[in-house]
Amino acid sequence: MKIRPKSLTRIALFLVCVALSIPIQIMLLYGHTPLEVAPIAAKLAPLNWGIMLSAPLVAWLIYRASPFALLAVPMLAYLVFMNNWLVAEVGTDFSPFVSGMSTALFFAALMPLAKRSVRSLMLHPERRWWFTPARRRVELPVLIENEGCEFVATTFDVSEGGAFIRIWPIHPREPRSQLAEMRPGKRLTIFLDLKQASRIECHAEVVRRAAANGDYPDGIGVRFVDLPASARRELARFASRSAVPSQQLAA
Repeated sequence: MKIRPKSLTRIALFLVCVALSIPIQIMLLYGHTPLEVAPIAAKLAPLNWGIMLSAPLVAWLIYRASPFALLAVPMLAYLVFMNNWLVAEVGTDFSPFVSGMSTALFFAALMPLAKRSVRSLMLHPERRWWFTPARRRVELPVLIENEGCEFVATTFDVSEGGAFIRIWPIHPREPRSQLAEMRPGKRLTIFLDLKQASRIECHAEVVRRAAANGDYPDGIGVRFVDLPASARRELARFASRSAVPSQQLAA
């Protein structure tokens, strides 16, 4: 099962530590306690503030493999470089060697972001597989309303974000073409009956029409639209029970 790259988590934690290290250094150098907020803040330079405020934000972007990290990381690296350069030039607390080593170690810690696999994730957010909701392979009756017509079908799998619905309906008198003719972009109203749970009503959009492939039957994939938060939580709990790992299912 694929998981979030560990390098993203490590770099995010490292940047949070960088932000925390600045006031900690001031406390150690000048003998302040954590409660002496005002004296510590008075000794923070503008670049210190810039790093302390931006590093946690960049850490969050990296942790999520957000494409915005590709812009934020160079900006943060520039702030760190300038801060350490000024410390080496005009500061008395650290020698140029220590400041230079700190800069080198900071850039070295960011090197995993240059890997092709990591850059690919950031450039293509849809590949962030750990954000894909868990799907539960289960047959549930679903009532579908389409332009004033109602018919009953059955699901193949369900997640908090959508469902895959088999082409053939439960009711023998319903025509197969009701679902077979639907194309991506079609809006529907569906009523989904979860086992031992309340009925969920929501709008849905057809995102794909797929022929039978492997374990998957002929059917359509739908994405739930404007799903209430309570219904989404209920679906998430339902799908997490005996869920099939998302990357094993068709997209």
